[in-house]
Amino acid sequence: MVRDGSARLTPDRGDGEPDADTRTFARQWAAELANTSHVALSRAEIEQVLHDVTQELVAMLRAESFSPEPAAAIGARLVADNFTEPRALGRSITLLGAELPALADLPHDE
Repeated sequence: MVRDGSARLTPDRGDGEPDADTRTFARQWAAELANTSHVALSRAEIEQVLHDVTQELVAMLRAESFSPEPAAAIGARLVADNFTEPRALGRSITLLGAELPALADLPHDE
């Protein structure tokens, strides 16, 4: 992903790595969550958790039909890892709302 003029991340389709976009997004998400919750994981572990979650979210958005079970499992995983403080939730919602549709190649209203 690359930054466009508005500082938003946009997909970079030329890198040849299928999960490079989700890995970049996970690093950005981890940076947004820094110092918002006490999480008993290293920064690398947090990035890996968020990368896994991001891949699951993208797969959900690309699915032919919606199923609530994966969303519930993702929420449970984030709660289990203690990403539960109001600032963490607010930053996550803001980032996911702004960036996830483009990451999943979905149209997104500005």
